[in-house]
Amino acid sequence: MLSKQQKKNRIALYQEKLEAVQSQRNDRLEAMEDAVKTREAVQELYDAEYENEIYNLKEARAQGKQQLAEEDFRRDNQKRGLIQEMEDLTQQHSQQLVDE
Repeated sequence: MLSKQQKKNRIALYQEKLEAVQSQRNDRLEAMEDAVKTREAVQELYDAEYENEIYNLKEARAQGKQQLAEEDFRRDNQKRGLIQEMEDLTQQHSQQLVDE
């Protein structure tokens, strides 16, 4: 039979072993929680960068459309100016022919 002291020692060893196992479980749980938080942070960063790139692409597209519209407007004005100039020259030429 075990003496009272031996029983106390054995109980203390079991208790110590249980505490060590629980501590390891807690450590693993904390590590998993940290991994999840890290993954979520990385995902949030990726999502933010992705949304920023989409915004930048839309902005660049809008600017490109604006530049094309401005260039079209400039060309239309230039075309109208050239047409007017050609009409004026034709009229002047006609007037010169009439005057001669």
